[in-house]
Amino acid sequence: MGMTRPLAFAVFLSPLVAACGLLTIEPTNDAVDTPPACSSAADPAPARGACAFPAGASSADTIACPASGSLSAVRHIIILMQENHSFDQYLGHLPGHGQDDVDVADPLATNPGSDGNPVAWHHLGLPCADDTDHEWLAAHDDYDNGRNDGFVLANTGANDPQGNDPSGFRAMGYFDDRDIPFYYQLASTFATSDRYFCDVIGPTFPNRLYLYAGTSFGLVSDDIDTGYHDTIFHVLNDRNLSWKVYRSDVPVADITISFLVDSFGKIGSIDDFVSDAQSDTLPDVAFIDPTFLETGAGASDEHPPADIQVGQQFVYNQVATLMSSPAWASSVMFVTYDENGGLFDHVPPPPACPPDDTPPAQNPEVGGFDRLGFRVPLFVVSPFARAHYVSHAVHSHASILRFIETRFALPALTARDANADAMLDMFDFADPPFLVPPVLTAPAIDSGSLTACQSLYGQ
Repeated sequence: MGMTRPLAFAVFLSPLVAACGLLTIEPTNDAVDTPPACSSAADPAPARGACAFPAGASSADTIACPASGSLSAVRHIIILMQENHSFDQYLGHLPGHGQDDVDVADPLATNPGSDGNPVAWHHLGLPCADDTDHEWLAAHDDYDNGRNDGFVLANTGANDPQGNDPSGFRAMGYFDDRDIPFYYQLASTFATSDRYFCDVIGPTFPNRLYLYAGTSFGLVSDDIDTGYHDTIFHVLNDRNLSWKVYRSDVPVADITISFLVDSFGKIGSIDDFVSDAQSDTLPDVAFIDPTFLETGAGASDEHPPADIQVGQQFVYNQVATLMSSPAWASSVMFVTYDENGGLFDHVPPPPACPPDDTPPAQNPEVGGFDRLGFRVPLFVVSPFARAHYVSHAVHSHASILRFIETRFALPALTARDANADAMLDMFDFADPPFLVPPVLTAPAIDSGSLTACQSLYGQ
């Protein structure tokens, strides 16, 4: 999310969320027998690369079927999206610590500081830090036409909302397996990617809209989408596919009015996720949301200045819930981050297929929607996930959308998801590696570090 969480979001939407929560409709699983749609003909990848497929395209034309096995075994797709960390900031030290087949920053990487001296890529001493400026303009300053050398300069002086790091050095800070051991365990056990990008060089709302709709409808800032548009929620309703958002406080998808129209009876709590998983009544598609309105050290979304240990434990709890449930055998869980949060990554965002003809609503002179955002972490947690696997194919949030569309034979919402790869290289459906769930170690929260973060940023 941007540097300040919009107060209007909480004031306007929270009463509506509460109202939605009063109505509960149990998910039905009648539609999971819908056969997947994929192509057994020539590989459509070259056509996708040329942005040849329009909105409405079927994955039967755009996605090659798995080499062996079928997506039919997948009955539940679960998306858990955290906030604001780049691939290099979190997973840049995987080599030698569980996974060597990843593209990471040079250990001697630097960005120029405001005094002209280089600022080194360095380990952060606490599991929390001041927020960064990662709005549309600042993020394009970070990008600097592919040089990726503006991260420090974009976060100096007034661009430090908490005021503890006016130098902007925190933008070059990283964490490693000492800080986030569970994430290193996920990356070295299941499938991950070193070419998974957010969809916009910018903040939370537009990037999350790409997950929900394959476009941000021109939005490039943390403004609520006030139009009624087709989203994945609308399409799931239209096809009688079950879905639910399991929220910690408010559903993040409230950032689009379309969700409010389509979501009655589709909102549950984190406790509901536990009970639905244990009773094997998870919907076809589920979204798990961390806290979204909290701004202190105890927030579970990992958005700076939150203590990332809290968010890591939140993710562990949801993964452990799924792995210990009867739903595990037929589930795919994607764990990722909405955007890089203004934090250093060395890989320039690649070109992308524009979703539509809508230009950026603000400052189109700095860029458009023909390029992805920065890399963010991705973990594919599933019995079908390839073991210890790293995908090097370009993916984005629109790829998760395309995975849903491929599994349930849904049309593409925009040209972005129509031309997105569905990440099938990360799965083995014929011989699932993890039908027996692996043993994962629960991450601890260091109380001293948490106390230090709370003293800086509040509860």
